[in-house]
Amino acid sequence: MMERGRNQVLFHFMPEQVADYITGAIGKVERCRARPIIGVDMGRLLEAIQRSAGRFGDRAMGFPRGRAWNPDDFAFLEPTSIELELFPLTFFCKKCGIALQYDSIDEFREATRRVNFGCPVCRKGALEQTEIVHYHTCGKLETLVVRSCSNPNHGSEYVYLDRGGSGAIRDWWWRCRHPDHGGNPQWISRVGARCFDHQKPEIMSHNPFRTGEVYYPESVAMVNVPPLVPGGRPDEITWSIITAEYLGITPAGTLRRLASGEKGTTGAFDREEARRRLLASGIPREYIDAAIKALGLPPYDDEIEDIVDKVRQLVSLTGEPFSMAASKVYEYLEITKGPEAKSIAKAITQARGPQVERIRSVPQKMKELGLGEACVTTTFPLVKAIYGFSRGDPTRKESTLRAFPGNEDFKGKIPIYGVLADTEAIIISLDRARVHTWLRENGFIGEPPITDDQQLKAWFLSKVNLQKTLTFEDIDSLESATKWVYRLTHSLSHLLLRQAASIAGIDRNSLGEVLFPNVPAFAIYTGSSEGFSLGGMYTLFETSMASWLEAASEEARYCLNDPVCIEGDKACFACLHLAEVSCEHFNREIGRDTILGAPSGPPRIGYWSGVQ
Repeated sequence: MMERGRNQVLFHFMPEQVADYITGAIGKVERCRARPIIGVDMGRLLEAIQRSAGRFGDRAMGFPRGRAWNPDDFAFLEPTSIELELFPLTFFCKKCGIALQYDSIDEFREATRRVNFGCPVCRKGALEQTEIVHYHTCGKLETLVVRSCSNPNHGSEYVYLDRGGSGAIRDWWWRCRHPDHGGNPQWISRVGARCFDHQKPEIMSHNPFRTGEVYYPESVAMVNVPPLVPGGRPDEITWSIITAEYLGITPAGTLRRLASGEKGTTGAFDREEARRRLLASGIPREYIDAAIKALGLPPYDDEIEDIVDKVRQLVSLTGEPFSMAASKVYEYLEITKGPEAKSIAKAITQARGPQVERIRSVPQKMKELGLGEACVTTTFPLVKAIYGFSRGDPTRKESTLRAFPGNEDFKGKIPIYGVLADTEAIIISLDRARVHTWLRENGFIGEPPITDDQQLKAWFLSKVNLQKTLTFEDIDSLESATKWVYRLTHSLSHLLLRQAASIAGIDRNSLGEVLFPNVPAFAIYTGSSEGFSLGGMYTLFETSMASWLEAASEEARYCLNDPVCIEGDKACFACLHLAEVSCEHFNREIGRDTILGAPSGPPRIGYWSGVQ
């Protein structure tokens, strides 16, 4: 048994993943001991996972099909320890070079225990475990297959791997050096294997187990805000009221006031209570809607009806796109308007001593850089969840999503592994009017200017299509507003995150991002795996915000790989790339072109092109 930190386990030691032992051996994760995570809105989490898993279509195995997922079918678990079993089971003798493949650990032990787990052929050499594995997009994983000589009488003790002095597996051959071959070893075949879990066997890929495509942990991250509907899912009325609060149509707290029954809300909320109870009993939603209509429950009151109508006039979204947009807004409101959030204005009024002048300069600097508002919080409730895995296909267009094997301590449940921690974060929004102008100047949209802030908020809610921001895919260029708003927000997040690590003295890999593209805004948080924050982001906000912004505006102008970088992919490891655990979109949809403009365009005008 071996133990690791929670974040390390989530991304490197999940079930069916191959990993290193402390001892230097290699093993596959067979068991994950865990405890339940409580205090998470499972309805919202499962919605996020179901949307993420939806890109696999019918290739998602082990999950419910054709309906909203029921939280009772799942167990959300925090890993406490993991157990590995020896894998791959293919070895090479360091002395005689012979290749040995075993079908089980018991077979390996029986064959090698008499020679102290050394080579059972020459009985003198130590065995070296291979790092090469075979894998298929269906999820199958195999040890390196040792090919047999075409002569069945030669046995396996004469087969070795001829690498031919090449590090490329495609150049490697299995060969047999039985004496019958007269000192000229027989060519057998190249390294390879087939997956027989298909009607027609398919060729498997092969690589060292540490190669990323051998195992993709499928994950989502979510801000764990309080559930709007305990035990259920919000309906369009609830999301309309949340959106109305964000747009300033109704004061903050309206939803809680109405839900508490302070006014005559027997219509909407009695009806929603009936819907929730019927859904919980397993009755399909379409039958529930028909039944509620037939029962003649009273319509919602005039205040709610008026709110919903005003939102519908401003925001051109319905159904799931609307609920996704409103859910993201709800997260943003909860973390920026909560009692633990400190704004720049509040930080200025509380500043004392030498830091006064530094923080007073921040609003002007933010305005110059096209940033809107900023706040810091010490209670950023982040949920990271790993819900399954895939292999062999970074685009997820052909691979199969596999749910994790059942956890023996939570029988009958589909396990999802994750971590919940309150950490600290800085949340920064973009100047919506400035972004809208930038989009028009570059020809990404052809709409007239908008100066009213409520209409600007509504425009970003309507035009930024969150359904198109898939984790492992670039955004379709036809979704012009979505693509460029997202790309700009994401690029600024990466630039500021990298500079935050330098100025605050925090390991860059311990920072992460959450994007709110339809606000637009982003959060940079400290990824403390132990559930506490060290104060780095809070100190950065209160004492070094101006220096941080200045360093970012300067750093954006240069990359070690220019002009290749700015004229090519627009971002690289030297300027904007982050570690996989830090980036929400795996370094897709980022580029300094959005900030500086690109020589060949688009965009020709960068968001900071006019900044001195």
